[in-house]
Amino acid sequence: ISIIAGARQTVPISVTGINGFNSRVTISVSGLPSGVTASPTPPLYAYPGNATQLTLTAATTAVGSSTVTFSGVSGSLSAQAQTTVAVSTSPDFLVTTDNFTGLPVYAGTWSSFNVSATGYNGFTAAIAIAISGLPPGVTASPASFSILPGQTQPVSVTAALSSAASQ
Repeated sequence: ISIIAGARQTVPISVTGINGFNSRVTISVSGLPSGVTASPTPPLYAYPGNATQLTLTAATTAVGSSTVTFSGVSGSLSAQAQTTVAVSTSPDFLVTTDNFTGLPVYAGTWSSFNVSATGYNGFTAAIAIAISGLPPGVTASPASFSILPGQTQPVSVTAALSSAASQ
């Protein structure tokens, strides 16, 4: 997991049940690099088949990496998973959309969302964006564009009248 100093990274955490296991699991997190915090503050709770999200935030002064352990406990059962969390100060950027987790667009209609860019650690270059993976009969306008850190670009998504897909 890579995080730019001064930025945040959302990490999905999921639990897989084996042999019919379907109980709540309490998840703790240990070993975060200095200057990195987790939100919501662990412990987290998850059920098999339902992911939860953990947001890691790195202070602007955070740098380095460490092995992070995710420990899950449910009754007498326990499991662990490890990964590396690295914080870097290299110039980088982040592209986001405004609260976009799914955009219903029905046949013959349109909807829109905004794309925003943020530069970190001195990153100021143009960022090329290409929108792809839309269902057949659905188009985005503009489908490709460049954006500078600090800018926002509105995008319209249109579904042809004959299209029955929603993304």
